[in-house]
Amino acid sequence: MLRFLFNGFLALACVNATAAPEYAGHLGLNPGAYSAPHAFNDAEHETLDHAFVFLIDRPHDAVGRAFVVTTDGFVAKDAMLSLWRSNGDMDFGNDTLLGGFDFGTTPVQQGFFGLQAGEYFWRLEALVSGTYGEIAFDANHVAAVPEPASLALLAAGLVAVGVFSRRRTR
Repeated sequence: MLRFLFNGFLALACVNATAAPEYAGHLGLNPGAYSAPHAFNDAEHETLDHAFVFLIDRPHDAVGRAFVVTTDGFVAKDAMLSLWRSNGDMDFGNDTLLGGFDFGTTPVQQGFFGLQAGEYFWRLEALVSGTYGEIAFDANHVAAVPEPASLALLAAGLVAVGVFSRRRTR
Protein backbone atom coordinates (compact mmCIF):
# COMPACT_ATOMS: atom_id res chain seq x y z
CA MET A 1 0.00 0.00 0.00
CA LEU A 2 2.81 2.39 0.90
CA ARG A 3 4.59 1.62 -2.38
CA PHE A 4 1.36 2.34 -4.31
CA LEU A 5 1.03 5.76 -2.62
CA PHE A 6 4.68 6.58 -3.25
CA ASN A 7 4.43 5.64 -6.95
CA GLY A 8 1.24 7.70 -7.31
CA PHE A 9 2.87 10.71 -5.70
CA LEU A 10 5.95 10.31 -7.91
CA ALA A 11 3.78 10.12 -11.04
CA LEU A 12 1.92 13.29 -10.06
CA ALA A 13 5.17 15.11 -9.36
CA CYS A 14 6.52 14.15 -12.80
CA VAL A 15 3.34 15.31 -14.55
CA ASN A 16 3.39 18.69 -12.81
CA ALA A 17 7.12 19.28 -13.38
CA THR A 18 7.97 21.69 -16.16
CA ALA A 19 10.81 20.99 -18.55
CA ALA A 20 13.81 23.27 -18.52
CA PRO A 21 14.10 25.71 -21.44
CA GLU A 22 16.73 25.30 -24.12
CA TYR A 23 19.77 27.55 -23.69
CA ALA A 24 19.57 30.08 -26.55
CA GLY A 25 22.57 32.28 -25.87
CA HIS A 26 24.31 34.63 -23.49
CA LEU A 27 23.54 38.34 -23.85
CA GLY A 28 26.70 39.28 -21.91
CA LEU A 29 27.45 41.60 -19.00
CA ASN A 30 25.16 44.65 -18.65
CA PRO A 31 23.58 44.20 -22.10
CA GLY A 32 21.83 47.08 -23.81
CA ALA A 33 19.10 46.47 -26.36
CA TYR A 34 18.62 42.95 -27.74
CA SER A 35 16.32 41.59 -30.42
CA ALA A 36 15.65 37.93 -31.23
CA PRO A 37 13.22 37.12 -34.05
CA HIS A 38 12.26 33.43 -34.36
CA ALA A 39 10.94 32.42 -37.80
CA PHE A 40 9.02 29.20 -38.43
CA ASN A 41 8.42 27.42 -41.74
CA ASP A 42 5.94 24.56 -42.01
CA ALA A 43 5.76 24.19 -38.26
CA GLU A 44 3.43 21.56 -36.93
CA HIS A 45 2.91 21.85 -33.18
CA GLU A 46 6.52 22.87 -32.52
CA THR A 47 7.44 23.95 -29.03
CA LEU A 48 9.54 27.06 -28.55
CA ASP A 49 11.14 27.27 -25.10
CA HIS A 50 14.34 29.32 -25.05
CA ALA A 51 16.37 30.97 -22.30
CA PHE A 52 18.49 34.08 -22.94
CA VAL A 53 20.96 34.56 -20.07
CA PHE A 54 22.49 37.89 -19.02
CA LEU A 55 24.55 39.25 -16.12
CA ILE A 56 24.40 42.64 -14.43
CA ASP A 57 26.99 44.01 -12.02
CA ARG A 58 24.98 46.96 -10.65
CA PRO A 59 21.29 47.84 -10.31
CA HIS A 60 19.41 47.84 -13.63
CA ASP A 61 15.93 48.17 -15.03
CA ALA A 62 14.79 45.83 -17.79
CA VAL A 63 11.94 45.98 -20.30
CA GLY A 64 10.82 42.98 -22.34
CA ARG A 65 8.54 43.16 -25.40
CA ALA A 66 7.16 40.35 -27.53
CA PHE A 67 4.59 39.75 -30.29
CA VAL A 68 3.60 37.26 -32.95
CA VAL A 69 3.85 38.11 -36.67
CA THR A 70 1.34 35.87 -38.40
CA THR A 71 0.51 34.94 -41.93
CA ASP A 72 -2.54 33.05 -43.08
CA GLY A 73 -2.84 29.87 -41.03
CA PHE A 74 0.02 30.48 -38.58
CA VAL A 75 -0.92 30.11 -34.92
CA ALA A 76 1.09 30.64 -31.73
CA LYS A 77 -0.60 29.31 -28.60
CA ASP A 78 0.35 29.87 -24.98
CA ALA A 79 2.98 32.47 -25.97
CA MET A 80 4.69 33.86 -22.89
CA LEU A 81 7.77 35.93 -22.04
CA SER A 82 9.07 35.85 -18.47
CA LEU A 83 12.07 37.14 -16.53
CA TRP A 84 13.83 34.88 -14.03
CA ARG A 85 16.63 35.41 -11.52
CA SER A 86 19.02 32.51 -11.96
CA ASN A 87 20.62 30.68 -9.07
CA GLY A 88 23.76 30.44 -11.25
CA ASP A 89 23.86 26.72 -11.98
CA MET A 90 22.53 27.00 -15.57
CA ASP A 91 20.09 24.11 -15.13
CA PHE A 92 17.05 26.45 -15.22
CA GLY A 93 15.54 24.31 -12.48
CA ASN A 94 14.87 26.09 -9.22
CA ASP A 95 15.26 29.73 -10.22
CA THR A 96 13.08 32.65 -9.09
CA LEU A 97 10.31 33.90 -11.39
CA LEU A 98 10.18 37.72 -11.29
CA GLY A 99 7.19 38.09 -13.60
CA GLY A 100 5.97 37.55 -17.12
CA PHE A 101 3.18 38.11 -19.59
CA ASP A 102 1.21 36.39 -22.32
CA PHE A 103 1.34 37.91 -25.78
CA GLY A 104 -0.22 37.58 -29.22
CA THR A 105 -0.25 39.62 -32.43
CA THR A 106 -0.41 42.90 -30.50
CA PRO A 107 2.98 43.89 -29.02
CA VAL A 108 3.03 43.64 -25.23
CA GLN A 109 5.78 44.88 -22.95
CA GLN A 110 6.52 44.84 -19.26
CA GLY A 111 9.15 46.58 -17.16
CA PHE A 112 11.11 45.10 -14.29
CA PHE A 113 12.69 47.74 -12.07
CA GLY A 114 15.42 47.65 -9.44
CA LEU A 115 17.11 44.42 -10.52
CA GLN A 116 20.13 43.81 -8.32
CA ALA A 117 23.53 42.52 -9.47
CA GLY A 118 23.39 38.87 -10.48
CA GLU A 119 22.47 36.45 -13.24
CA TYR A 120 19.06 36.55 -14.97
CA PHE A 121 17.41 35.04 -18.00
CA TRP A 122 14.49 35.82 -20.29
CA ARG A 123 12.36 32.76 -21.05
CA LEU A 124 10.40 32.75 -24.32
CA GLU A 125 7.74 30.03 -24.66
CA ALA A 126 5.10 29.18 -27.28
CA LEU A 127 3.47 26.32 -29.15
CA VAL A 128 3.46 27.17 -32.87
CA SER A 129 1.99 25.64 -36.01
CA GLY A 130 1.31 26.82 -39.55
CA THR A 131 2.96 27.59 -42.86
CA TYR A 132 5.05 30.64 -41.94
CA GLY A 133 5.22 33.00 -38.98
CA GLU A 134 7.54 34.74 -36.60
CA ILE A 135 7.78 35.49 -32.91
CA ALA A 136 9.64 38.70 -32.11
CA PHE A 137 11.29 39.32 -28.74
CA ASP A 138 13.06 42.53 -27.72
CA ALA A 139 14.72 43.37 -24.44
CA ASN A 140 16.33 46.53 -23.19
CA HIS A 141 18.48 46.73 -20.07
CA VAL A 142 19.30 50.15 -18.61
CA ALA A 143 21.48 51.02 -15.64
CA ALA A 144 19.18 52.34 -12.92
CA VAL A 145 21.88 54.59 -11.45
CA PRO A 146 23.95 56.87 -13.72
CA GLU A 147 27.63 56.00 -13.97
CA PRO A 148 30.15 58.55 -12.58
CA ALA A 149 31.29 59.48 -16.11
CA SER A 150 27.71 60.42 -17.02
CA LEU A 151 27.40 62.61 -13.94
CA ALA A 152 30.72 64.34 -14.74
CA LEU A 153 29.55 65.04 -18.29
CA LEU A 154 26.26 66.45 -16.96
CA ALA A 155 28.14 68.73 -14.53
CA ALA A 156 30.45 69.97 -17.32
CA GLY A 157 27.43 70.75 -19.50
CA LEU A 158 25.72 72.70 -16.74
CA VAL A 159 28.91 74.72 -16.10
CA ALA A 160 29.18 75.51 -19.83
CA VAL A 161 25.55 76.68 -19.97
CA GLY A 162 26.14 78.86 -16.90
CA VAL A 163 29.29 80.43 -18.39
CA PHE A 164 27.59 81.20 -21.72
CA SER A 165 24.49 82.63 -20.08
CA ARG A 166 26.63 84.84 -17.81
CA ARG A 167 28.59 86.17 -20.81
CA ARG A 168 25.36 86.94 -22.59
CA THR A 169 23.98 89.05 -19.72
CA ARG A 170 27.11 91.29 -19.68
